[in-house]
Amino acid sequence: MLRTRSGLLLLAPRRGISEIVGGKALSSRWYAPTWSVAGGVLLNTPTLGAELLTNGNMELDASWASSGTPTTNERSSQQAHGGTYSRKFITDAGYEGVSQSIAPTVGVWHYLSGWWYGDGAHTLSLAIDGGNLLETYISNAPAAWSNKVASFRCISVGVSLYCRSIGAGATAYLDDVTLKSIVASTLFCSVNSRLSNFNLVAPPISAFQAATQCGVVLRLDSPTNPQNFVIAYVDGAGNVKIEKCAGGTYTPLSTVAAAYGATKYFSAKTNGSSISIYYGTSDYGTLIATVTVPDASIVNNVRHGLFSTYSGNQFAGTFSVVRYA
Repeated sequence: MLRTRSGLLLLAPRRGISEIVGGKALSSRWYAPTWSVAGGVLLNTPTLGAELLTNGNMELDASWASSGTPTTNERSSQQAHGGTYSRKFITDAGYEGVSQSIAPTVGVWHYLSGWWYGDGAHTLSLAIDGGNLLETYISNAPAAWSNKVASFRCISVGVSLYCRSIGAGATAYLDDVTLKSIVASTLFCSVNSRLSNFNLVAPPISAFQAATQCGVVLRLDSPTNPQNFVIAYVDGAGNVKIEKCAGGTYTPLSTVAAAYGATKYFSAKTNGSSISIYYGTSDYGTLIATVTVPDASIVNNVRHGLFSTYSGNQFAGTFSVVRYA
């Protein structure tokens, strides 16, 4: 067994790797251009594309239609997170507010962020429709600016962004809303393990932001142009999901209810087309599902690693890949 100066343990040629992540920068064997270590944890700050919203800074009195029939939907200088104006609405029924038609790219991951100023008594939400893509809430949003973030993979066209109150009688202000695609190659950090049949143990996800996604990537074809791979992740809504991407097209394989925990981590066993995913507080302890992925573009790939859509998700611990047993 050899130890490099970077701390990477080389167990033996073609036998795998083991590395502690979070304590210091990843070793040079990893492809991780947007991943960094801060405060003893590993995190990802993905590269974002162009802005997809119009007038997200609310400086113009335009672009935000009423959702439902709020009694007020106007540009306002009463509150502003940035610049001079925000968007103000007052509701007289539940699920009212403002909306904007958007055109995210199907099959692509996206990042959403917005700032709310509430009245302390109503729950406010950001929601994207089209197959129930996402909805994320601020309960009893305070009379102070609060940020809400989310990420999602678009699954349909003709969708809208809704910024609204769950209940009637709310007075709310919205500002500095942004929606951007995430560059696919910056979702992952990966290493060439030289093993396509393997046992993998990932480090615990020590911090996690609801409504975002975080987990592992298996059998990745290319770190710079990822088109074929398997991901398993906590989805920010109380589930663990397993999906494959073949030729750039995602296919859901499994969705299982499983609560996030700061000491929980992913492990996996792969042999041929069979992939077993575990998520719990011990290696291979809590089976989520065993799925079959026979795709020729995936089954023999030897790059594996971590997956995260947001910088608030953090890893700390040992990442290891060894020959399947």
